[in-house]
Amino acid sequence: QPSRSPEVGTPAQSGAQTPPGFVFAAAGISGFAFFLMELVWYRMLSPILGGSTYTFGLILALALAGIGLGGFLYALRDQRSAPSPMDLAVTFALEALFIALPLALGDRLAVMAGLVAPLGNIGLLGSVAGWTIVASMVLLPAAVVSGFQFPLLIALLGRGEDEIGRHAGFAYAWNTFGAIIGSLAGGFLLVPILSAPGAWRLVVICLALLSVASLVVGRRGRDGSPSWASAIVVACALACLVAPGPTAPWRHGGIGAGRVDLSARDRHMIRDWASAQRRALVWEREGRESSIGVFRTSGLSLMINGKSDGNAIADASTQIMLGLVGATMHHEPRTALVIGLGTGETAGWLADIAGMERVDVVEFEPAVLDMARMCGPANREALNNPRVRLYIGDGREMVLVAKERYDLIVSEPSNPFRAGIASLYTQEFYRAVAQRLGTGGIFTQWVQAYEVDTETILSIYATLGEVFPWVETWQTNPIDMLLVCSLDSLRMDRQAMARRLEEEPLRSGVLMAWGASDVEGLLARRIAGPELGRRSADIGRAFGLTTDDRTLVEYGFARAVGKARAFRLADLRQVGEGAVEEPESPGAVAIRRNRQAMYALQGIPVPLSEIQGEDEHARAQGYSHFLAGEYGPCLAAWRRQDAPATYPLELAMVGEATADEGDDEALALAQRLAPLWPAEAAVIRARLWVRTGESEMALGSLEEAFAHMRLEPLPCSRVMERGLRLAVEIASSRPDLASRCRAGVAVPFSVDALHDARLRALLDVSRVIGPKEAADVIHQYEPHIPWDREFLALRATCYREADDPLAGVAMADWEDYVADAPLAVNEDLFARAAP
Repeated sequence: QPSRSPEVGTPAQSGAQTPPGFVFAAAGISGFAFFLMELVWYRMLSPILGGSTYTFGLILALALAGIGLGGFLYALRDQRSAPSPMDLAVTFALEALFIALPLALGDRLAVMAGLVAPLGNIGLLGSVAGWTIVASMVLLPAAVVSGFQFPLLIALLGRGEDEIGRHAGFAYAWNTFGAIIGSLAGGFLLVPILSAPGAWRLVVICLALLSVASLVVGRRGRDGSPSWASAIVVACALACLVAPGPTAPWRHGGIGAGRVDLSARDRHMIRDWASAQRRALVWEREGRESSIGVFRTSGLSLMINGKSDGNAIADASTQIMLGLVGATMHHEPRTALVIGLGTGETAGWLADIAGMERVDVVEFEPAVLDMARMCGPANREALNNPRVRLYIGDGREMVLVAKERYDLIVSEPSNPFRAGIASLYTQEFYRAVAQRLGTGGIFTQWVQAYEVDTETILSIYATLGEVFPWVETWQTNPIDMLLVCSLDSLRMDRQAMARRLEEEPLRSGVLMAWGASDVEGLLARRIAGPELGRRSADIGRAFGLTTDDRTLVEYGFARAVGKARAFRLADLRQVGEGAVEEPESPGAVAIRRNRQAMYALQGIPVPLSEIQGEDEHARAQGYSHFLAGEYGPCLAAWRRQDAPATYPLELAMVGEATADEGDDEALALAQRLAPLWPAEAAVIRARLWVRTGESEMALGSLEEAFAHMRLEPLPCSRVMERGLRLAVEIASSRPDLASRCRAGVAVPFSVDALHDARLRALLDVSRVIGPKEAADVIHQYEPHIPWDREFLALRATCYREADDPLAGVAMADWEDYVADAPLAVNEDLFARAAP
């Protein structure tokens, strides 16, 4: 160590061994680089580790542990050999290499994170173990070198004990100054401008240049130590920068959010998953605190730190109705505040309500605005609506400092397990919200009802209950809660709500988001009134309130990421007030029928808790067969109950099943459905005419359905997916109509609805026409093609027959796959497809 006296026989010397200016500059730049790298590590590891407080603390702990270990290793070095600038060059070169290697490994580390993800099944300690494995590979070696490097910098300022305090103080000062600059420049400039991978590369270049500068200083000082080792290490570090680095599987693949488990997949399945992530990515941006991406599969999805924070279609049931439920219950809303723009659906639909004068929207990440613009057809062109006022900033700060009062305040932040999000679930925040509400104002709070324990949900009720005496419990879909809060009592006036539902956009919003056509369809999502809120709050106080000082919600959700937990939303109906209507009350049967439809709309079998009596059991069975495309059993189950098809999904289900039998009754059902779901009604007519041999009429109806899909972005996905397959069926049976079928499915639907299903249908129709047309469609998958046997065989065959320039590459990919892939069960199919 610098303060240790030289060994006997080695005269102590004072006086600089290296120019002090260079040492101080090196200390400052190394501090800058390491602190910038800490920001990059946290930003980059969040998508694969989860981005919770736990992972933030783990990253910091590993960095400090590595620095401490490096300092300990320096103390063990031979003190008889004087340190030189060449030694410093080696440390900078090694640090650059150890930082560059994880960048070069890229998505392989994301796969590693997916492979160790099942460790979380044994609890939080298992998750921490998996996170530690991945994080250690990324940052620990570089942190150890950095810890070794700092005492070396001090030692280069002199020998012996003279001026050790002064030297150490100056080195610390420059290093700290560099760290401050790194934090400010990194957070506000470098990461947003260069992107996190770009800042990662910048750090490697800075350290490589420092190594080269140390070599130059050593040469000038006539240091006889060899320099070739440092040069080789620097070259290796710079060579790593050529690698593509982390791409969509790492940055947006959902690993840290518990959406991916790669442990049961073979090499080809993992490659297919990674390729699908890259193919789905439309664009990505670097936000202030998050990585932002937009995916397209079955609609446009906003990806924030590796997890979907809103799909324009799949999440419309929450994003549209989060605002419209409060607007339906409020007697005359004129102003609203929406915290979080997302897809823009909440703000856009609220702004179109008659009498609404202003909707203020607070969005923290400016990059999200691009997503909202892309979702214009789904959000009623929110960003072009003069009633929408957009503020770029922090939603909590807006609530705390705003002077306006609002009739409606809507909060749909990101998932609470992410570090910092829980500040929008605290008692202090709710008190600020209450101060911003006008007379009769309503606050609606989204809460995820999945991957959470009961204690955390009860704590949310308790925290809200400390501020709002009225808390109603609704659900927007089977896994999302909507808590409707007010300082005043909310009178449930069914007639008034029914009148409001006759107005636009409330009528269209409830119909498109919830598949509901009357007030019973709306009330089917109401689980219980304020009594449940009071009971839950009383119990939840025993688990503690979420406050700014104790964000219990954050830790509760973070422990449950990616895991099935004890809480089930259906349980609330058992412990609360029960159903909205008593069994004998008017409307109770209609409400229960709409509740069953809620599950089917989400593609989920109706749970046993929602089934009472033979009629409901028959309807539930009908929905299950409908989801599976089993028309005969679906119709048989439906006919076991007496009620006629009334609601949109019932009409679609019975109409499609009847049409598949070739029964003209389907036309009457389609006619009743057309004012509600015109695209789905057209598909029913098309199915009927396919079954009766009227292919041209069927294709005309499909063209009508696809035209609606380019205007109306919220379809019944099951019906419309089967409509796409009908186009393939028509093209196969009538090749003369294949070109028309191809034209019908070639144009993307609104907000990329059913993108993957549409593209696959386009490929299958094109195969009927010829290999050249099929090859043109396959090019839309390039370069991130599906890595499965059928597609690879088809690709190689079509490219070869079309004499495509990629024919050789396609054949090589096919041969790579079959070299070690197991034979498929249906060998005849693949034998015909094999090139």
